[in-house]
Amino acid sequence: LDHYDPAVRAGAARVIARLKVAEAGDALIKAVNDSQADVRYPAMRALGAIRETRAVGALTEQFAYYKKGEGAWSALDALAQIGAPASVPLFKQRLRDKDPYIRRAAAEGLGRAGIFDEYDRVELLNGEVVVMPAIGWRHAIAVTRSSNALILRSGDRFEVSPQNPFDLDPYSQPVPDLALLDPICDTVKRHPRPEEIFLVIEVSDSTGRDDREDKLPAYARNGVRESWLLNLDDGALEVFRDPVDATYREALVLGPEETIAPLAFPDLTLRVGDFLP
Repeated sequence: LDHYDPAVRAGAARVIARLKVAEAGDALIKAVNDSQADVRYPAMRALGAIRETRAVGALTEQFAYYKKGEGAWSALDALAQIGAPASVPLFKQRLRDKDPYIRRAAAEGLGRAGIFDEYDRVELLNGEVVVMPAIGWRHAIAVTRSSNALILRSGDRFEVSPQNPFDLDPYSQPVPDLALLDPICDTVKRHPRPEEIFLVIEVSDSTGRDDREDKLPAYARNGVRESWLLNLDDGALEVFRDPVDATYREALVLGPEETIAPLAFPDLTLRVGDFLP
């Protein structure tokens, strides 16, 4: 980080971030004031990667200086990774920022800082923090039945991920009720991405309208190949396939006695009624 060549200094910061070299904190704090922006940005991100709490002041100053663009993104993302209570006012202020990257970092920072109640269920959708309703008994039974049925027949073809987030796009980190994932997701050190998801299942006993108007368009826009909405009020499964832009070109509604198989696994025939409470 003291090398005369800025490309070497920037490379050193990236390596520190990748290897999470905690001992480099002092050098990185110094580097956030480097004469070259190409060094400052990776230095800030590296401070977030090693969660250097002593850097909160310097990173906050950098964010105030840049206000927008890559410098602001790097500073706020690092602060979000650190999740210090002192950054909570800044995170709250930036939840309404025009920049979706800033809003996402602010939401993640609030989560790491423990600002949400331990019983809150939250997700990030289209750059907004959404507090999800409490899970009712019908919802819980439907998720359990669906999970069990899919796990029993998964083999080594897919992973069943219940109520875990995935990285939909820079503005969204939704938490579907179930997702069928490529097994590679079990080995990578990050959340799954749309191309690694075979199927998303949402269970609705009170959120059907929000799922159709907000979640499904976001899923389609980002290429989630197939989405199911288990509608508990109507006792039906709504199936959405073939995403184009922000919509699915194929939509089916199936009753309890009908069967369905995910597009990715046509041999995996499931009876809709077996999922319903």
